[in-house]
Amino acid sequence: MVDINQPKRKTLEAIQDDGTFIKPLKQCFMRNPRLRPMTRVMLSLFSGWNGAGKGGIKTTTSIIAKHLSRSRRMVFNYLQEAVEEGYLFYTKITDKMGYYIGIKLYLNFRAIRKSFNKPEHKDVSMPESQKIRDVKYSSERNTNSINKIEKDEELKEVLTRMALKIGYISGEPSSHRVVKGDMLSE
Repeated sequence: MVDINQPKRKTLEAIQDDGTFIKPLKQCFMRNPRLRPMTRVMLSLFSGWNGAGKGGIKTTTSIIAKHLSRSRRMVFNYLQEAVEEGYLFYTKITDKMGYYIGIKLYLNFRAIRKSFNKPEHKDVSMPESQKIRDVKYSSERNTNSINKIEKDEELKEVLTRMALKIGYISGEPSSHRVVKGDMLSE
C-alpha cells in the first residue's frame, strides 16, 4: 500500500547485494560542491563498472537512467555536468547504417579515484659497475653451495644402478664411475 505522505523513492525496490564494489574514491571528488549529488553517484557507478580503468564503457543513456532511477533527460544533464567539470568525455556509437545506438564513456580516473599503480623506477639494487662488467668479484659470489660431496656420491650410485637396470651398462654398480656427464665407463 502506498502512503501519499512518503516520497516516491520509498516505493522502489532495494538493490540486492551481488558483491560488486567501487575502489576508493578521492575526497576532493566526493566533496566537490560544483557537482550535483546524482552526478557524483553516476560517476561513482561508472568507476565501478570500469574497475580496471582501461578502455571505455559502452552503454546507453537509457541503461544509465535505469540504474539511477532517473529520466534519460536527467542523465544527459548529469553527463554534460561531468564533461564540464572534466571527469569524463564521451562519444556517440553508430551502427553501419549511421544510426546512433549508444555512447562510449571515457573516465578521467586521476580526478575520480586513488591510483594504485606503483611508480615505475629503475633497479637501484645493482650498481652500474656490476651491469657493465661480465665477471663478478669474489665477494659478490654466493658460496653457499647446495651441492655437497656426499650428495654427489649418492647421486652417482643411484644413476649407476639405474643405468644397470635399463641395460645401458653391464657389471657391478661399485665397479663403475661417472665420467663427463652422462657417459659411464669402467
